[in-house]
Amino acid sequence: MKLIASLCALSVASATIGPTGRWSSVSEKDFKLGVSSPENALVASFHACEALEPEWGRVEEASGWAASVDCSRHKQLCKEHNVISYPAIRLFDGDGKMTPYRGPRTGAAILSYQKRAGRSSVTALEDEKAVTAFQAVDDVVVMAQLHSSRDAHLQTLFQAVADRYWDRASFGSIASISPGAVVCYNNRDRAGQPPAVLSDMTAVDAIEKFVEKCMTPLIGELSRKNEGKFLQSGKSLVYYFARSAGEREAYAASMRAVARKYEEYLLFVTVDAEEYVDMVAMLGLRPEALPAVAVQNPMYGQVFPYDQSKELSAKGIEQFVTQIASGKVKPWDGTPPPPPVASGSSSSPLEEEAEGKHKEDGGSAHDEL
Repeated sequence: MKLIASLCALSVASATIGPTGRWSSVSEKDFKLGVSSPENALVASFHACEALEPEWGRVEEASGWAASVDCSRHKQLCKEHNVISYPAIRLFDGDGKMTPYRGPRTGAAILSYQKRAGRSSVTALEDEKAVTAFQAVDDVVVMAQLHSSRDAHLQTLFQAVADRYWDRASFGSIASISPGAVVCYNNRDRAGQPPAVLSDMTAVDAIEKFVEKCMTPLIGELSRKNEGKFLQSGKSLVYYFARSAGEREAYAASMRAVARKYEEYLLFVTVDAEEYVDMVAMLGLRPEALPAVAVQNPMYGQVFPYDQSKELSAKGIEQFVTQIASGKVKPWDGTPPPPPVASGSSSSPLEEEAEGKHKEDGGSAHDEL
């Protein structure tokens, strides 16, 4: 793929706002010139999406040029590009091909996607020095170590998987005389730990399943597409509700060590409180006192809301889940919770922990997700 040189934002917000974290706007003519240029253009489409606004501002600042098109005034333009739900992000390659972006709506994730789009789906690595450097190029890096002739069929399968998932991970390959293997580095969730290795590739879908498992976030973001999978996991769910993507990202960073420790029994999940507003009260929490945490055991229909008068911290949440496991916390009886005595809406303790955990660990309403 060609290097992404420009990013455009398609907006139905009526305001025309600048690159300081607010939306800017270009004409339909300028938009069409941008997406038809020889270089790639990344296009975001959204409807009154306040959560995306600051994140797209970060993309604008880091990417040089970015713009937005007001779809409330250019409805036909949005229709021509299949903008039917929001937020939506599309990559135009300049040759008429449009690819939907399916990753998290955070500035960091979008910028990582931008870098991947500037590389081929599989990067050929010449030597061990190149391999070492490539290991840290992305949050998730998958490398094939295959014999150039003996493993030709595996190289074909690996290429097919890379073509399918290049937008979510970086793929590389190096010729090897040893038995073939595929290695995955999850630098986001398992930094400092040995990489996952796949050596038995006899099953046709072995590489794809391996890559999917390695890419799966340790702390996932609830969406309409994956909510059934979470509920059917057989594990208790630890939900974190927050309105902003920044708060949810900070929480995930601060909780990764705890999530790794209990991943056999618990699934830690972040939730957009704006999109799942009804779910907050259903789990015994007060919507006016967010961020907030609740534990749900789908198997027994039990809910355990975390006391919203307490500060949220990784240590406090870990203590809470262990107390539930030992029977020291009774499930919620359905009584509406009382107003919190102290404010539990500040995310500063988690943001402070997130900064520390980010250094320690090596440091997603969506359409189509």
